[in-house]
Amino acid sequence: MDACKLESRLLTGDNEIVATLAWKNHRGSQAIGEASDGKWNLKRTGFIHAKITISQADSNTNIGELSMTSGKQGVLTFSDGLIYYFTWSKEGLTLADARREKILLLRPENRNEAFVQIERSGDSEKPLSLLTILSWYVGLISYYENDTSFMGAMTAIMGASV
Repeated sequence: MDACKLESRLLTGDNEIVATLAWKNHRGSQAIGEASDGKWNLKRTGFIHAKITISQADSNTNIGELSMTSGKQGVLTFSDGLIYYFTWSKEGLTLADARREKILLLRPENRNEAFVQIERSGDSEKPLSLLTILSWYVGLISYYENDTSFMGAMTAIMGASV
């Protein structure tokens, strides 16, 4: 890991790296999420009407946008029309499909770790790695905005539900 960049790793319960999330610089919201099946640029923009844009790492063309409709909810719309929903609750950050069926739950465990529970992995129309990385990014951005002392990387521990 470059000493000048913030970088997080998404790990399985066996400490195998599933994905990485690296910020382009330590004072911005631009990050690159990477997994074995893709690499994406993520960027938070706006203040009152916050949104997160998603593009392929090798392109500046947005493929999706997450609009935060309130402090607790968001709508993720891809350029092909697919829609997903984000909701914060006491349980954590939930990502659901257009039918509002839960795909995953990201639950912060402490300052440096979160638990990602995959509810459904085979029937998502977008790569599960992209949806997981985006959820993880949203969790980190939210954490950063709520805790100005955040300066380290957060490790997410991935677990599959039975």
